[in-house]
Amino acid sequence: MGCLYKVEGIGDDGLGYRYFTGPRREDATKGKFFSGVPTERRRELAAGTAKKYKPILNFKNMSDAFGNCRHEGGVEFSSGKKPTEFLQFILSIVGGGEYGYTVLDFFAGSCSAAHAVLDLNKQDGGNRKFIMVQLPEPCDKDSEAFKAGYKNIADIGKERIRRVIKKIQAEQAQAAKQAALPGMDDKPKALDLGFKVFKLASSNIKTWDPDFNQLEHSLVSATEPIKPDRSEADVLYEILLKYGLDLTLPTEKREIGGKTVHIIGGGGLVVCLAKNMTLDVVEKIAALKDEFKPETPPGMRVVFKDAGFAGDELKTNAVQILKQRGIEDVRAV
Repeated sequence: MGCLYKVEGIGDDGLGYRYFTGPRREDATKGKFFSGVPTERRRELAAGTAKKYKPILNFKNMSDAFGNCRHEGGVEFSSGKKPTEFLQFILSIVGGGEYGYTVLDFFAGSCSAAHAVLDLNKQDGGNRKFIMVQLPEPCDKDSEAFKAGYKNIADIGKERIRRVIKKIQAEQAQAAKQAALPGMDDKPKALDLGFKVFKLASSNIKTWDPDFNQLEHSLVSATEPIKPDRSEADVLYEILLKYGLDLTLPTEKREIGGKTVHIIGGGGLVVCLAKNMTLDVVEKIAALKDEFKPETPPGMRVVFKDAGFAGDELKTNAVQILKQRGIEDVRAV
């Protein structure tokens, strides 16, 4: 344990050996490897004929960044953490922040890529976005991450993004104070520092698979198509996915006639999943078109919950009210 070993018969540079250190602990899986100076180079040095070669032109030394990256983000994660300096260098090759591209990381880990994107946007005022994908792989119970309170790797990434955003917000607040001083006009650009978390799941809408031994119960449950363990927000984002809309679109929630109405993308989509709908509420929803005036085809789209209407007649009248206002795309879930 902890010894230095000289291993013969390794290497083809003339030395004929390499040095290794043994593990310091019995449960260790890694040691250290040391390489000497090739004998040919040693002879050149002794004879005074050795040459100093230029490094590879596109070589970038990131050794310091990799050595310190375990401290970045303020979270414990020791499996493959990448330094943000390295990731920012790669992203700078793609282009500046004015392009507003999206960085997708299928193996997000502690979300170093998201950290890099947020820092780059802070530096140049860019509008880059990120999508981080990570399975909720459980943390080893003996790991520092688990001891720090993280149950799975996905939790580590979410917490890191929150901490990075909090740090940038504090820096921006300080910069704003400096800009408010007499003679200082360089105000920091406002950045989009929000992020949303989604979990992969089956559809929120039940498929009707009746139990013919309990047909009456099956018919009653079929009138409520949304699964009982799903929230209104779950259904809302599934509607966005079905429409092919960006999940980061701005959303506004209003109370209209005692019903919760979601206005998405500046009025391009209006969703009301309330029960006991009335024509008065439908009229007020239709009036939103005059407020938002969505120009992009197909104009304003409206989605209700099918079970929210007490009967087909009320539903038909609601559709006609919306069509009179020029709202043709009306759906029900």
